[in-house]
Amino acid sequence: MKPMKPMNKMKAKYLLLSLFIINYSIACTQQTEKDIDLICHEWSLEKSIDPYAGGVETVNDEDNFKRIIFDCNKTYVEIDTDNEVYGKWGFNKEENALGLKILIQNGTAISTDTIVDDFRWKIVELNSEILVLGVQGRHGVVKYHYRKLK
Repeated sequence: MKPMKPMNKMKAKYLLLSLFIINYSIACTQQTEKDIDLICHEWSLEKSIDPYAGGVETVNDEDNFKRIIFDCNKTYVEIDTDNEVYGKWGFNKEENALGLKILIQNGTAISTDTIVDDFRWKIVELNSEILVLGVQGRHGVVKYHYRKLK
């Protein structure tokens, strides 16, 4: 067998690098789709934990409820005891975070800009039953623990 010419070795390296990049891109896309599939459900807030004063835990119940529905078409609805919010959401894989853009709150248009570009809601935990989102507060990260309803 003849040794490869230097130019063929270079082509072979570029080919291998290209195959690696394509394979990695496909794997990342599949993981992103899996994450989005896990997010696209109706979630009920069980509790929030604020690190202020050593950790203030607020447990939600029927009188103090909050639900959020993430649709796979990248829209969401958030309903609590006082508000009804409609908007767009996005997922940033690199930051493992959600961005929420409020479009309508309590029947009033808030924004016409539908670009989601503020990914402040970090995904602390996500599986088929639990979603924990963290957002930076004044005294640390406030964590919101959701349980899947549908």
